[in-house]
Amino acid sequence: MGSSGFRLPIRPPRAEDKDLAPFSPPEASPRLRKTQLEPGWEKRSVTHDRVTGEVVWELSDSDGTNRIEETGLTFSIRRHRRMSIHPDDPTSARLELEWHRSYSRGDWQVSTECSVILTSMREAFQVMARLDAYEGESRVFSRNWDERIPRDLV
Repeated sequence: MGSSGFRLPIRPPRAEDKDLAPFSPPEASPRLRKTQLEPGWEKRSVTHDRVTGEVVWELSDSDGTNRIEETGLTFSIRRHRRMSIHPDDPTSARLELEWHRSYSRGDWQVSTECSVILTSMREAFQVMARLDAYEGESRVFSRNWDERIPRDLV
């Protein structure tokens, strides 16, 4: 892979800079009015298996279900993360992610489900992922990945 860069010209300060007007305050659009239809939630846990030594950290959460009043768009997001490792074996590290997003307005509904598993081996990391997209109940897109990334002394 090649490298890239971004260079900007640098102008040295000048005496007349003191006469420049200050920047105006930043501009932003008004916040969207949102109604929470279902509350969000979060659940965390850390477990340590005293027999095997494995440590597992899990986080499941949801932003709840919300509706943007200006557009009538309803959306919800749920996530689950699980990380595990055996303290005596760095190659036992494993990360599992699951995300679900859904959007709807009237009788229109779309959603995505994504899962990623990252594992560590002696010479490489392995990334396995899946992405499924749905319109209503019909799956309209699906893709799977299974990639190995050399550790390169990492």
